[in-house]
Amino acid sequence: RDLLSDGIDPSATKQAEKQARADRADGSFELIAREWYVKQAEGWADSYSGKVLRRLEQYVFPKIGSKPIRELKGPELLAALRPMESAGYIETAHRVNQYLGQIFRYAMATHRADFDPTTALKGALVRGMNCPMIPPSFISSSFSLMCPSRCAYSYSDAYCTGTGPIWMAR
Repeated sequence: RDLLSDGIDPSATKQAEKQARADRADGSFELIAREWYVKQAEGWADSYSGKVLRRLEQYVFPKIGSKPIRELKGPELLAALRPMESAGYIETAHRVNQYLGQIFRYAMATHRADFDPTTALKGALVRGMNCPMIPPSFISSSFSLMCPSRCAYSYSDAYCTGTGPIWMAR
């Protein structure tokens, strides 16, 4: 009655509120990310598509999956990426950040996000590759450790320029 006295249609107001609730539910990060994944996975190899989904489910969805995508900001995304970084999975953190950017651009194209906060994360993650430190005592004298880029692995460095170690017989 109050709405009618103010000249507002109560039915239209109720429908608008219902639509707003539906938009918030449809705008959860996980829902949009899974929608993006289904569209993208058609052109990917099965092994790669499984890896992408596994990374999202393991690292991203538990942290930000239930949040509305419009409300996500750079610090929340960075908080989802930091555990990978601190565990030494530097390259994985960078790749997941790329996935996040693609998901946000998809959400922008479908009018469910206003901007891509991953652009603000440029330089926020440690630079390096997934070549974790292996103690010299672990390697016998008959083997050397080489990275795929064929650089000599340095035990004093935490990371090298390759994507993982390769054992080479001397």
